[in-house]
Amino acid sequence: MDYKLLKEARKKRGITQKEMAEALGYSGKSGYSCLETGKIKVSVDKSLEIKKILDLSETEYQNIFFASEVQETRT
Repeated sequence: MDYKLLKEARKKRGITQKEMAEALGYSGKSGYSCLETGKIKVSVDKSLEIKKILDLSETEYQNIFFASEVQETRT
């Protein structure tokens, strides 16, 4: 997951962490803040909610939530 892209997408749309927290059903902004900083894991269901709230394109969604991290292996 690319937390930096998530934050950029939210800010680009003019949505605060507090507004995201409310839209996702958190009692305060700290719940969403922990999600955006990687302190808590994001479920697939929650990622789909975020996609809808932020009106993310499929490409943005994939880049944020399923960022490809290729590990180099040696044999």
